[in-house]
Amino acid sequence: MKKMKLSGCLIVSIAMLFVTLLSGCAADGADLEVITVSVKYKASEVREPLAYSAFGLRGLGGNVMPYGGYVAPHNAVSDYLGNKMPPMIRQEVFDDIAEAGVNYMIGIHDNYIKGDTDGNAAKILEMSGNAGILTMLPVRDLLNVALTDQKLAPAVDWTETLEELLEYPSFGGIYGKDEPSMALFGQMADANEVFGLVQENMKGAADDLLLYWNMLPLQATSAQLTGSATAAITYDEYVDGFLAAKPQFLMYDQYPFSGVEGTIHSTWFTNMSTVRKKADENNLAWWAFTQTGGLWNSNVSAPRIPTEGEFLWDLNTMLAYGAKGIAHFPLCYPSGYMKVRVQNDALDFSNHSLIDPYGSKNPSWYYSKKAAVQVQAVDEYLMRAKNVGVIVNGASRAPIPSDDILGDGWRELKKVAGDPALIGCFDYQGKTALYIVGDPYKDVSEITLEFTDRYGYDVIQRGERVSVAATKLPLKLAAGEGALVVLK
Repeated sequence: MKKMKLSGCLIVSIAMLFVTLLSGCAADGADLEVITVSVKYKASEVREPLAYSAFGLRGLGGNVMPYGGYVAPHNAVSDYLGNKMPPMIRQEVFDDIAEAGVNYMIGIHDNYIKGDTDGNAAKILEMSGNAGILTMLPVRDLLNVALTDQKLAPAVDWTETLEELLEYPSFGGIYGKDEPSMALFGQMADANEVFGLVQENMKGAADDLLLYWNMLPLQATSAQLTGSATAAITYDEYVDGFLAAKPQFLMYDQYPFSGVEGTIHSTWFTNMSTVRKKADENNLAWWAFTQTGGLWNSNVSAPRIPTEGEFLWDLNTMLAYGAKGIAHFPLCYPSGYMKVRVQNDALDFSNHSLIDPYGSKNPSWYYSKKAAVQVQAVDEYLMRAKNVGVIVNGASRAPIPSDDILGDGWRELKKVAGDPALIGCFDYQGKTALYIVGDPYKDVSEITLEFTDRYGYDVIQRGERVSVAATKLPLKLAAGEGALVVLK
């Protein structure tokens, strides 16, 4: 959350060509006015607030949306075709990551060892602290979730190490496992049980620390889901098994952009719907990953490199569905991907992550910075809101489960007209809030929200807020862009 500007004429520009609409040139916005003392409108109904779930990271609190990435800077690749690579663990890299809006990172390459204040893990914590970023790191003397060489230390060891780590303001938690199969859920459950005991023993000092777990996506194979070449389960069973291990919230990754531009994976909303419903049933928040790059293993393999419109649509559709945390993948380029690309003679790293192996900014860095401005402006609303479903105007880019669709309108919203759009519907402290997402491939989407009466609204777009009154509220969204409308 950050402070938003509230100047009159400047704010009107938050929706592109809004000045034209306010001048009365567009019929849909004929009664649209910027709210002043003399402007009259009907107050919307304030209902009994619906319960919601959120998880606030250390030092950020429950109103700030976690906006981060996987993986943190590392020095895992020091040699590239016989040439020395510059270290990624340097302050300017962390500062660049923070400038992209990132407030937390998942580190996997550098293991923290108790008492080692000169190792890479300690340097990462120091530099991320200087940049104002929380970091989760592996501490393999406490936890190593694996089919072989697994480790789970007793609670007393966890307490001693966490007390040391908490001396770093940037320490946000411990890496558990990314994309565990069901074969590892037992270890996950044991680790969560020990971690819970440690949190109790530390009497609140560790309550907002994260023990990181992230699920596989819906399109994973049965062998990936189960960890067995012969067993077969459904994705619902996989998520239920993950939930049985008692994580702090649900998190998953899915990368929807593969093949030719204009195609989006058919399970995009189905996967999101499943996770959202399972999280709701268990009173948990859910987080998800954006796709910040592609062609990770070679110049020809899927997934493809997303456009800015696709990146924004990826992120904003998750917000419209009620995500309470965002992670970018890749944040920094993982060492394993680099080795595979070198083997495949794929030597261009300019579009595959926010930060490339040299520590330089890629195009998605700029996408993230742009998106973060909006996230930081709407998180105080969305983190305290309950998503109840969506409205679909026009054709959807991927199938949406019918159970998620509320119909043509909801509460004070009578109907939606104009270009294709996804409208997330939220109960915000008993009031109505709507998150509208434009098409990822249309330069400008024109959408009109028609309400049952002339209400007042706070409209937040591109990090700016304007208060307006209207019966029909016209919006113009760039490719993949989102806007939040909160009824007064």
